[in-house]
Amino acid sequence: MKKRIKLIHFIHGLSMGGAEILVKEYALGLNKNKFDLTILCLNRMDSSYEKMLEEQGISIVFISDFMPFYRKKNIFSRIINKLQRYYFARKILRKLQPDIVHIHLNLNQMVLFAGLPKSTKIFYTQHYNFALGLKKYRRDMLALKKLISSHPVKLIALSENMRQQLNRFF
Repeated sequence: MKKRIKLIHFIHGLSMGGAEILVKEYALGLNKNKFDLTILCLNRMDSSYEKMLEEQGISIVFISDFMPFYRKKNIFSRIINKLQRYYFARKILRKLQPDIVHIHLNLNQMVLFAGLPKSTKIFYTQHYNFALGLKKYRRDMLALKKLISSHPVKLIALSENMRQQLNRFF
């Protein structure tokens, strides 16, 4: 029997936004005989998407579930939480040993920090117009440039304008 491809969709959470709808549709439409899918989320949202996907047998891992200070909002907790997000993203990605990581939104820095094998394929979907907020996303785009130099990367744009932005930046 042929080995199933290990695929991770990495996203902030599964609320009701556009990127989340896309991940939900990808997950529901994926051939389960060919792919072993895990959705990796930074935050648990307790949304209907989470319930729907779990009922369909799709594995969802929430980094926030591993963070003891996640619900606390003081300065100490916020600093610890930021560090723990990186630590647990790295730990989980390495444990799952994916063949493909599909990154949504600005999570490139975490994937770069994970130090995945160079054979891991990276898909990156551009969901926002980063030309409007390039300063805000600059570090994440620089992390994506480093990923491009070290991994097979496929850039996906949701519009012609976004494709042109990606082509100019990369």
